[in-house]
Amino acid sequence: MKKFKTPLLMIVAASLGYAACHYDVISKVSLLWHTPKVSVVMSTYNRASTMGGAIESVLSQTEPDFEFIIINDGSSDNTQKILDEYAKKDKRIKLLNNETNKGLIYSLNRGLDAAKSKLIARMDDDDEMVPWRLERQLLAMQLHPSITLMGARIMGAEGEAVKTNKLPIIEDPNLTQINSYTSSALAHPTVIFRKDFLDKHKIRYRADNLYAEDCGLYADILNAGGKISTLQEHLLRYGVKKNLIKPKDYSYIQYDTYKKIQKEKLSRLFDVDDSLLGHSRETPIKCQIWEKMVDANKTKNIVNQKVLEETLKKYCPTDIANATWVKHKFWDDFFVFEGKNRIHRYANKDAATIIKDTPNTLVIKWDRYGTEEFKKQDKNKLIFTKEVK
Repeated sequence: MKKFKTPLLMIVAASLGYAACHYDVISKVSLLWHTPKVSVVMSTYNRASTMGGAIESVLSQTEPDFEFIIINDGSSDNTQKILDEYAKKDKRIKLLNNETNKGLIYSLNRGLDAAKSKLIARMDDDDEMVPWRLERQLLAMQLHPSITLMGARIMGAEGEAVKTNKLPIIEDPNLTQINSYTSSALAHPTVIFRKDFLDKHKIRYRADNLYAEDCGLYADILNAGGKISTLQEHLLRYGVKKNLIKPKDYSYIQYDTYKKIQKEKLSRLFDVDDSLLGHSRETPIKCQIWEKMVDANKTKNIVNQKVLEETLKKYCPTDIANATWVKHKFWDDFFVFEGKNRIHRYANKDAATIIKDTPNTLVIKWDRYGTEEFKKQDKNKLIFTKEVK
């Protein structure tokens, strides 16, 4: 054995020397072989001055095993130069460049096709992940293998997130599915989903779902038998960079696209009156939709009937004569009037005493909070105006 000792040591030494001299090459090769736990996909267009926060928030994740696919959608500003600088510093970044501006749907599909991981996490260039977003969503997806796509809660730019070490709690996917008939149900830049499910069912973002591509994606997943849910944790600061320029007529097109998707979904249950479409945040409209869904779903069996009936019962008062719809700055619900001077919220039962009641104004003092003033828009609607000192 001794006669082999010296040559063997020489080979080992030479190998170590080569590895030291060619560390970058070896690192790049290993990255080609390695499948990361998750692929983060983000598209950007002319956001050179604003996208840094979003990128830094991804690179600072407590879960380090990811690839970060950034699609430069034909930017004409300094975006590409900044992206190149980030890519040089962090090998997890994978840049894709559209020669011309192709739009978000094309770019996201390109990123999805290029992703190596079985899990895809979405990100937008004007938001910021909290540092443990990927860590918590990966754990949640591991614990809930039946969930195809999972979102998370969002907060404002100044919101303070608190990390928990408890097991993730998710919304009942039956409830999330029901909510998707009257709203988008999930904030797009918070979602993580299983690529193999989308590949199996040939699902991608559809070109005809302009500016509401997320709602279309959720609908296609549900139609294919997938499940969607939300992790009950705040994991994203939403719209941190304000005043970003939107394309002309963005809101009108998005609204029309949403109504089209909503009609496609509801038409599987009942003949839809267009007057019910698009009012995703107004509880009285939701109640009308849920009432029709309850009747139709008894034979169609598209959603969970028990959860649907519980949702209708929880949010929609049966005695409308004693209930008035209220639009607050944080919620909308019904006030149920009890006698002359007491009311309570229908959905969560918070109660208050009526301090002032005029033809135009209602002032109430909450049992658990302060005093608030509401404007009477009509006999069936109150609008929050201010807190009363």
